[in-house]
Amino acid sequence: MPVLCEAISVIVRCSSIEKYFKGGKENFIALIPNQTSCSDGELYRIGFMNPFDVKKYIDVLESNGLQFQKHTGLSLKRFKNRKTNDIVVVDQFQGPTTDCDWIEFGQFNVGDDDVLVSTCWLFEGTRFGLGPQISEKQLQNFAVPNGWDPSHANEIEFKSGSDDIGHLTFLRHENGLDVYFDKEKGTEVYTTETEKRPPKLH
Repeated sequence: MPVLCEAISVIVRCSSIEKYFKGGKENFIALIPNQTSCSDGELYRIGFMNPFDVKKYIDVLESNGLQFQKHTGLSLKRFKNRKTNDIVVVDQFQGPTTDCDWIEFGQFNVGDDDVLVSTCWLFEGTRFGLGPQISEKQLQNFAVPNGWDPSHANEIEFKSGSDDIGHLTFLRHENGLDVYFDKEKGTEVYTTETEKRPPKLH
């Protein structure tokens, strides 16, 4: 079953949590920083709106025993490298941001309005280079956070750390996210970054 890959998603192998995470699954769940998580039993997905929060969360995962990328160079840490990484970051539009041989990424139409949604799923079989390799059974359902609705997918914008937010006006804080009004596009923008919050709209 695929998991939702909206905005920027940190994808973690469930088997890695059981094997390597300090405190196991219970502690892993306790350290999830927002309400965007979902799991299909093979992968855990946690969503973010900007790369700053992604990095902070990956630091937490690594400090608790998971491996994001293999250590290189002269560091002694490279001797602790495992063959397979436990974490991959997936961009909603571009897919995995680093090489990863244990997931596949695809976009599928869901809901009454056939909204295009990005997803990924565990895949460790032989790849034939014929596009996404997913069974019909896997496509019937996919894991999403509680309360997620495909009708909201096209309304969400996320921004990189280099984006200029001068044209955004803060509206409200909602479900762990800051909501801004983009004066140039006339739409709402969601982000978890609060350090540079513009003045509130009156």
